[in-house]
Amino acid sequence: MARIGFPISCSQRSGQARVSARKRQLTRFIVGLFSLGFTSLAIAAPAAVDPVFGLVYAPEKVKFTPAPAGLLAACPALANAHWTRELWIYAEDQTPDGTYLVIGGFYAAKPPAPAKLETDPMGAVIETTTSGCMLLGPAREVFQYPEGLIPTPVLQELAHDLVHRYRAAFGGAAALQTALRTQHAAPTSARDSALRDALSSKAP
Repeated sequence: MARIGFPISCSQRSGQARVSARKRQLTRFIVGLFSLGFTSLAIAAPAAVDPVFGLVYAPEKVKFTPAPAGLLAACPALANAHWTRELWIYAEDQTPDGTYLVIGGFYAAKPPAPAKLETDPMGAVIETTTSGCMLLGPAREVFQYPEGLIPTPVLQELAHDLVHRYRAAFGGAAALQTALRTQHAAPTSARDSALRDALSSKAP
C-alpha cells in the first residue's frame, strides 16, 4: 500500500484501509491547493502561519531555522511548475533509517510570473533517506493521524523538538502559551496527545 503524498522513491508500507483512504484524500487536497495557486491567501506582505498549531506570526520577529538549501532539490514533490517554496524547519528527528522534518513557510511564484509570496498554512511532514524523500502529509494531520505513516517514538520526538523550537522562537514557554491561548490555538483534540505532552514538559 503506497504511502501518502507525492512519492519520490518506490518504498511502500502496509497500513489499515481506513488510513490509506485518508492518505489519498489528503493527497488530493494538497494537489488541489497547488492547482488553485493559493490565490485566496495572496497578500502583499503575508504573515506566516505555523503548520502545526496554526499560529499567525511575523517571520521577521519570530524566527525559525531556514531549511537546508538542497532540500527542494532532494524533495521535488514540494514544488511544481509554477511555485517553489521558502521553507523553515519546525521540528526534526534523526533516526538510523532517515530524518523526519516538519516544514512550512511560503509558496514563492516562479518566473516569469511576478514575484509573490503566499502563505502555506498546512506545511508538511517529510522523511528523507539515502534513497529519496517522501512527503507524508500536512503537518497537523500527520500528528493527529500518524498510523501507518510515522512510528510513535518518532512522533513524540518531533513533538518535543517542535515545542523546544517554538519556545525559542516565541520568546519562552510562557510567551508560547500566551500565543496559543490568545489565538485559540491550543491543541485540545483527543488526537493531540503528543503535542499536549510536549507542551506540558518543563522548558529547557
